[in-house]
Amino acid sequence: MSKCYEVIGRPNINGTIKVQGSKNAALSIIVAALLVKDVVVLDNVPNIKDVHELLSIIKLANVKVSFIDNCLIIDSSEIKYTSLLVEQVKNFRASYYLIGAFLTLFKKVEIFLPGGCKIGKRPIDQHIKGLNSLNINLCFNNETLKASASTIIGNDVTLDIPSVGATINIILASLCAEGKTFIKNAAKEPEIIDFISFLNKIGANISGAGSEVIVVTPTLNFHKVNYSIMPDRIVTQTYLLYGALLADKLTLTNISTKDNYSLINTLINLGAQIDIRNNYLTIYKFSSFEKANIKTGVFPLFPSDIQQIMCAFLFNGTSVSIVEETLFENRFIFLEEIEKMGGKYFVYDNKAIIVPSILKGQIVSCSDLRGGAAILLSCLCAKGTSIIKNVEYIERGYENIVKTLQSINVNIKEIDYYEA
Repeated sequence: MSKCYEVIGRPNINGTIKVQGSKNAALSIIVAALLVKDVVVLDNVPNIKDVHELLSIIKLANVKVSFIDNCLIIDSSEIKYTSLLVEQVKNFRASYYLIGAFLTLFKKVEIFLPGGCKIGKRPIDQHIKGLNSLNINLCFNNETLKASASTIIGNDVTLDIPSVGATINIILASLCAEGKTFIKNAAKEPEIIDFISFLNKIGANISGAGSEVIVVTPTLNFHKVNYSIMPDRIVTQTYLLYGALLADKLTLTNISTKDNYSLINTLINLGAQIDIRNNYLTIYKFSSFEKANIKTGVFPLFPSDIQQIMCAFLFNGTSVSIVEETLFENRFIFLEEIEKMGGKYFVYDNKAIIVPSILKGQIVSCSDLRGGAAILLSCLCAKGTSIIKNVEYIERGYENIVKTLQSINVNIKEIDYYEA
C-alpha cells in the first residue's frame, strides 16, 4: 500500500494561489544560518519534504529548530561537529551545501555524496575545483567525501559552467578564509541573489550578486537576523502552465514577476492572455496554440526545471513542438509515463519532439520532482481518472499541492493504492 493521487481530468480552474517560498533559496539559506551560532528567524519557508529532510540532518549537529506556519527558527548557538555519513544525506541534492558550511565552521567534514532526482549525471566537479582552489584537501572513497583544511585561503576560482550549487558551496567555504575569493563565471540565478542577500544581512561582505563575478571579502563575525525567503519561481511557472491550459481565471500572488519572464514571454508569444503586475499575475486559458521551440539554459534563459512541465503543456498544441535540453541528459524519461496516457513523442540526442495528443486517464508513476509535476499536468488534461504513484517526489518541492489544487476547483485527492 502506498499514498497516491487520484485525479479526474479536465477541471475548470478558477481562483487564487499564494505561491510558496523558494525551495532552492530556502535550502541554501538554512545551511548558511548555521554560521550565525545564534537565533535566525526565516519567514516564507516552504513546508516541503526537502526542507524537513535538511532539518533532520542539521539537528544531528545539535541545532535546535522550530517550524510553524512557514516560519522557521534556527538556533545554532550550541552547534557541534558531527559526521554526515547519514542516510538522509543521500536523499536530496542540496545536502552538498553542508560541505562548505562545515568547512567554515569546523575546517572539516565527512559526508555521503549527495543524491536527489535521477535526471542525469549531475557531477560535482565544479565544487571540487573550487574547494581545491581554497587550499581544501578532498578525499573520495566510494560514496563518501572527506574534506579538511588547516587554513582556508581565498583565491580566484573560474567555473567551467555557471553552476548554482558550486557557486553557493564556494561562497560558504570562503566566508572566513584568509584573503578575498573571486568566483568567475558564477551563477546568476535569483536564488543566488537571495542567498547572498541573506549572508550580507548576517554580516558577510559579498559583492557581485547577479553578475558573472562574485567577490567574497572574509569576515569572522555573523549576527542574528530575521529574513524572508523569496517566492518560488519554478512553482510560479508550474501553476502558470496549469492555468494557461485549464483556468477560466487563475491569479498567482506572492511572486516576483521579473524572475519569470522567460516563461511569461513564451506563453504570450503562443497567444496567452496574462495580466501582469510586480508581485502577482492573472492568466486565462486560451483555446488553442500551435507550437513552440524551447531550448533550456542558465538564467535568464528558459529554465531546465520547468522544461518537463512545458513538455506536458505542449501535448495540447495543434502542431509539433521541439524541446532541447542542454543541462541534464535524463530529463525526458518522464515522457514514458505520458506515453501510457496516449502521448506521442520522439527523443533523439538532447531533443524531444512533442506531437499533439489526446490523453486518457491511466495509472502512472513519478521518478523525479519536476517530472512528477509534468505528469500531474498531463493527468489534469486527460479524459477520465488517473492514479499517480510515487507522489513523494512531487511533495519534495510543492507545498500542500493537493489542498492547493482543490482550492481552485481541481478534483484531486490522496488515496491508499494497493498493488495487484
